Amino acid sequence: MNLALGGLGLPGNTPWLSNVNWVMFGIALSSLWWHVGISMVLFLAGLQDIPPELREAAMIDGAGSWQILLYITLPLLRPVAILVFTLALIDAMKVFGQPWFMTNGGPAGASTTVVYDLYLNFQSTQMGYAAAIGFLLLVIILLVALVRQFTLKEEVI
Repeated sequence: MNLALGGLGLPGNTPWLSNVNWVMFGIALSSLWWHVGISMVLFLAGLQDIPPELREAAMIDGAGSWQILLYITLPLLRPVAILVFTLALIDAMKVFGQPWFMTNGGPAGASTTVVYDLYLNFQSTQMGYAAAIGFLLLVIILLVALVRQFTLKEEVI
């Protein structure tokens, strides 16, 4: 990242993983890069699912590229966008790999996440506490999924 920033003429000496203030931002950037692939595959599948006849009919009716994007493509991609948003939110709540691989919870515990804390408690034989953390995480993820289900209803076309 520092090399890319330096190539753009910006300061390229940010301590992404060794500074307490920057470590979570660095892990968030790597998590974004980690999950962008599946999101793009889902959006590509959603784009391929849009019937080309709808775009052709809109073009015949005189719609421009922006109108086709705003009134046909984006509304038909709404269910995919909701799915991608939900998966990203759940993945953000259960992140473990990036802090473990990149910083081992450091510096000074600044990159410790809930699941990483669960792992540490499990390793230190505090099984009851680890189980309680896991159960509460399950309840929170379930509540988020239910709230998403009832607030962002997917319309079937």
